[in-house]
Amino acid sequence: MKRTLFFILVVILATIFLIWNAEAGFFICGPEAAEPSGCPGGTYVLYWDGDHTDGTTTACLDSGNSTSVGSTSGAQISTSYGETGYGVYFDAQDEYLRWSLAADDFDETTSKTAYIRFRCDTDGTDENIIAFEVYYDAENYFAGMLDDNEVVTSYWEGSNTIDNSQSSGTWTRDGSTWHTAGFTVDMTGAGQDHGASVDAGSTWTTDNDGPATWATGADYWLIGNLNRYQSGGDPCEVDKIIILEGYQTACPW
Repeated sequence: MKRTLFFILVVILATIFLIWNAEAGFFICGPEAAEPSGCPGGTYVLYWDGDHTDGTTTACLDSGNSTSVGSTSGAQISTSYGETGYGVYFDAQDEYLRWSLAADDFDETTSKTAYIRFRCDTDGTDENIIAFEVYYDAENYFAGMLDDNEVVTSYWEGSNTIDNSQSSGTWTRDGSTWHTAGFTVDMTGAGQDHGASVDAGSTWTTDNDGPATWATGADYWLIGNLNRYQSGGDPCEVDKIIILEGYQTACPW
């Protein structure tokens, strides 16, 4: 009788423990059931990795002090497209995951550095495709292109004056290898510069063209493309993106 009561007590306590852990968010169903996270620590302007607790389209702004829920057009979000969690997939013009920006979310007058974690396959034509944009309109934007010859190009256009810088290093278009591309622009006045990198900013190729100031602030940022010209669309996936203040700011991952 004592053994029976002891067994029943053990079962009750174990059940209570499992229920409490599940409600608290600690219930573990196996190694594949990693809990999504909120905004990461650190200092940044914009960040997205698809793994926010509020949903796959939630992005972090202002070092995580605020968030924004995005919308998709053509682009797809799935764990099949991410390196460590969710990623976004696009393979044609005008496909994107997009967020609205308030006036103080992106200061277009200060230097910026963007990094994206990406991989691309080929559809047989090896076409250029834009991977991200921050923009007011087609004449005021910051964008990064994944080129058909396996380099990356950073674009900055202000008031219809365009500047671009192409990396000297290359990446591999094989559908499996992940890369971190960097795009950076110096808006500090004297010695303005512009650069691109395929190795997470270890090596920058710069173009001292003196990027022009935008006519106004940015209204949107997106993964994929909408405003900037590109020739078509090889299938590409982006696992995460971050935009930081400063010129050639170090990649945080």
